Amino acid sequence: MKQGSNLDTVVEEVLRQAHSKRDLVVSPLRMVHNTGADGISNLVIYGEARPYDIGNVARRQLAKHLDIPLAYFDRMQREQPTLLDHNVNTWLHADPQADSRLVRTMDRHLRAFLSTSYRRIENVDLMMAILPE
Repeated sequence: MKQGSNLDTVVEEVLRQAHSKRDLVVSPLRMVHNTGADGISNLVIYGEARPYDIGNVARRQLAKHLDIPLAYFDRMQREQPTLLDHNVNTWLHADPQADSRLVRTMDRHLRAFLSTSYRRIENVDLMMAILPE
């Protein structure tokens, strides 16, 4: 939210986000990392209509989950995107028994890449609890 937003604007944005976000529990075997010629990486999830652009938070979480140092992850994305895709996909698919991941999305962007034990607290629920009718 932008600083100085009035309450009506904040409520409107929280409600918009509530309708736009999706949380998916997905096996890593159903994911493919792809970096386009423009240097933008996305995550394809089999069964989903379109790929999700990977946000900064999700990029850090994905790199951490795969034990790829973030500086190296970023360098591959800038200088060797094919190598990045190969490394990420190799590690995503390395263990057929790997636990599913909680993939949080909004507006066709991957906003988080988490364990399924992550406790979700939704902005809309928090807003409804603290604001008067």
